[in-house]
Amino acid sequence: MEIPIKLNNMMKFNKLPQYRIEIYKKMTPEQKIEEAIQLTDLTYEIMKEGLRHQNPNADEETIQKLAFERMQICRKKGF
Repeated sequence: MEIPIKLNNMMKFNKLPQYRIEIYKKMTPEQKIEEAIQLTDLTYEIMKEGLRHQNPNADEETIQKLAFERMQICRKKGF
């Protein structure tokens, strides 16, 4: 069984592969939380890399500020 994943109407994923479903079913709640934290951290780092690319002259403090602002926008939109 594959579970379709949809994030609002902006991003769509085809389906979560069955092997991933099986992996998640076998995880403890603690492991699931750790996985979520790691994915969140990875997403944040990817977002900052994108901001660095868009703002090549920005210092790290500016990148952090822009990232924080972007995260606030995402939270308001329910991402």
